[in-house]
Amino acid sequence: PGISATNATIAIGQQKFAAPELTTWTSSDPTRQLKAGHVAGDNQIVLDKSSIAQKWSATDWRQLVGRSVTVSYQTFDQKGKPVTVTRALTVAGIVDSTSEVGLNAVNYNTMQAMRSAARVSTQPTFVTVRIKSREQNQIVVNEINHLSINGKQPFAATSIAATLDSFNTYVNIAAKVLAAIAGISLIVSALMIIVTMFMSVSARMREIGILRSLGERRRDIRRLFTSEALMLGIISATLATGLSYLAERGLNHALAKLTGGYALVQIQLSNVIAVFVIAIIIAWLAAILPARRAARANPIKALAAE
Repeated sequence: PGISATNATIAIGQQKFAAPELTTWTSSDPTRQLKAGHVAGDNQIVLDKSSIAQKWSATDWRQLVGRSVTVSYQTFDQKGKPVTVTRALTVAGIVDSTSEVGLNAVNYNTMQAMRSAARVSTQPTFVTVRIKSREQNQIVVNEINHLSINGKQPFAATSIAATLDSFNTYVNIAAKVLAAIAGISLIVSALMIIVTMFMSVSARMREIGILRSLGERRRDIRRLFTSEALMLGIISATLATGLSYLAERGLNHALAKLTGGYALVQIQLSNVIAVFVIAIIIAWLAAILPARRAARANPIKALAAE
């Protein structure tokens, strides 16, 4: 069980700092985020590093550990009247939270004692559940969401896995949209290769006539233009892969602070292979008609072409 309060004020000497949320420390709060001190015991508090400790002192924020602070926040009693819950607590530790609102936490006994002294409800406002097996995660979430007490459903469960599923859904939608745009680009590129090859055939008719007069067969002419188209495909795939790697490094560097150093954009070897295969296939298909036209050209008319 846990209790959470909003818009708390933490007074350190004559200085006051706003804590958007004051909550109880739960098992979901990792101790590895502690940068100084330890988890809060009775009548102790863990303060957020960026929003509280470093604002108190940018260099000596670790000196807060062991100091006394006054914590207060507004709530309502059973009659709906505003009540101020306040207590002097000792700083047990400093935590570097990844949450936007920061993490300022006491233990459950301390929060209950604070609220009891102010004569307001000490009932928990949330419950943290730990699951032994990852495979049971969604099953337990569904069970909690359908739990009924006196004909009511008092709990709504959320999990990191569910959040990741939603995030993956959005990523997949974005990937499909980008794939559709890429598909249109591939069609346009194929048409441009066809146009370029037809222009090349028209401009090189005299060359085709000379080659045919020297004994080159139709399939040799066809191979000549097909190989040129394949070279275009390989060069374009190489250029695209290089630009993609540069974009990957740039985006990951820009998003490093948001993702904690995790590479959000990743190009796999299978992606590179797929790009080269698709580029070669498109170039080959686009070269079929121009190469066929070049191979069927009349040698005599081709030699007379200007």
